[in-house]
Amino acid sequence: MNEGTPQQPSAIISPESIPEATVEIDGSILEGGGQVLRNTCALAAILGKRIHIVKIRGGRQKGGLKAQHMTGIQLVSELCGGSLEGATIGSTEITLEPRTLRGGAFKADTQTAGAITLLLQAALPVMLFAPTACHAVLKGGSNVSMSPQIDYIQLVLAPTLLRFGVHFELRLERRGFFPRGGGVVVVDTEPHGTLSPIDLTAQGEAMQQAVDSATRRAYQLLGPQVQVQIDKVPVGPDRAFGHGWGMVLYASTSTGCIIAGDALGEGKMTAERAGAQAIENISADLRAGACLDQYAQDQVIIYMALARGRSRIRTGPLTLHTQTALHFAHLLTGWRQQRQLQPRQGRDSPSLGRDEPLLALEGDPKPELDQAMYDINGDGWSWVTERRFAIK
Repeated sequence: MNEGTPQQPSAIISPESIPEATVEIDGSILEGGGQVLRNTCALAAILGKRIHIVKIRGGRQKGGLKAQHMTGIQLVSELCGGSLEGATIGSTEITLEPRTLRGGAFKADTQTAGAITLLLQAALPVMLFAPTACHAVLKGGSNVSMSPQIDYIQLVLAPTLLRFGVHFELRLERRGFFPRGGGVVVVDTEPHGTLSPIDLTAQGEAMQQAVDSATRRAYQLLGPQVQVQIDKVPVGPDRAFGHGWGMVLYASTSTGCIIAGDALGEGKMTAERAGAQAIENISADLRAGACLDQYAQDQVIIYMALARGRSRIRTGPLTLHTQTALHFAHLLTGWRQQRQLQPRQGRDSPSLGRDEPLLALEGDPKPELDQAMYDINGDGWSWVTERRFAIK
């Protein structure tokens, strides 16, 4: 492998002050799982940074690459025309050297029930910055545990990403459940170049719930004024591989926020319990004044980091996944950080034992340098960051 300076992707991002040395990634810290791979490989591909990841999934009982992780980073490598070493099942160490981002047609098949949505989590940011259109066929599990369901991407994440100016077409051709997988999702993107900043800090009032068996619990927790909409979507054998069920519950607010929870019919989980659990998660985020639910907060960090201008979001308590996304966004973009205390903001609520987290990324639109900052109010700490690359 060429150990020299890697070629930079197109001219969308010009990393004028990015160091030439390989960035070393410890895959065992913080979340210590597949998210470290997805975030760092995506950012490395976009920024043209060579990365070396060790102790892959070291925070898990059985570490190393599984089929879904291997397939995802192979797809990212193809999208950036990169060189990828060590990407085999069980491997605990890989090296990715990006070259030039490219569009075209791509296929990624976990050949298991590995989550399609996690393939998308790694690939979508890279596809958006490609110089030409991308068409990707992703195969695996569409509704499986330990990952967002495909319906969550369609109903919650996609509308949220629209605020960044992110447009992509997602078509579910066939559902796939554990343990057989077999789901098929097709994703199409056009070149974006730059992303717009967002401001999601005003929650508004909950207007509508899309729920199934959780209707009664929704009324108990959110009050009788909330309108309840029930959408059941049965699918035949031509649209699903294997057997299973899932639900995605979401609350839309008067300011356009979407707060969601979901559940899968796996193990001993009953529909009644699954629905109640999901609506309780939604209620907790609403009570916290959050504008994003606990599953979306970490997924938008990479888009906040890549958007030009100031982005702010208000969340509930920061998840470990979110802290991981922030840490590696800092590491890959070269942000300078310092701690700050922020004043309490948000609604008064006896259920809150601390301030609500407020995350912000602020960019200076000067073409030669973007200044960025995000401050986290909730655990009494924050970062002020400097982004050391320019978005053209």
